[in-house]
Amino acid sequence: MNKSKVVFVLIASLFLFSCGGTAETKEESNSTEELSAESYEGMTEISLSEFGLEATIQIPDESKGKAEITETSFGSIQIVVGKNYGIEIVPFGLSIDEKKEELAGDLVYNVEYLTENPNLIEYKRTIKESDVEEEYQFFMNKELNGEVYEIKSISEMSFKKFALKSMVNSAKSLKMKNPA
Repeated sequence: MNKSKVVFVLIASLFLFSCGGTAETKEESNSTEELSAESYEGMTEISLSEFGLEATIQIPDESKGKAEITETSFGSIQIVVGKNYGIEIVPFGLSIDEKKEELAGDLVYNVEYLTENPNLIEYKRTIKESDVEEEYQFFMNKELNGEVYEIKSISEMSFKKFALKSMVNSAKSLKMKNPA
């Protein structure tokens, strides 16, 4: 009788553990799907020609705030719309591996990767031994006309997790203009 209880508890535990693991995997899968969905609803396409890049990109429309687009002194383009959107396009930037090495060497932040693939990382940063709120960032490489561009969230800005979807979709939309 005692052995049957132990066997029953063991089987029930394994069943519950396997169900919990499957549910978590599905939830993580849905989260990844949601972040990679390329929906441009609520966005508008802009040209970057004025900044020396013959390309277009989708950014949040005016309902999210006024777009502020600037060229930095080292040739990158920063686009900020409101408080929940800030990306930077850098020609000849770092590779994904180089960015991961940079993040690994950070003495201030702990980094947890949410999405990792050959052209994109999404990650959560927390300050070690602090109650400071976590922030979410992304880093992407995209090849346009044989040149690799680094597209990333502006690291000086702090973003909530929900802001990643819009910024990543925007980064994915970067494309060269069609020749007229």
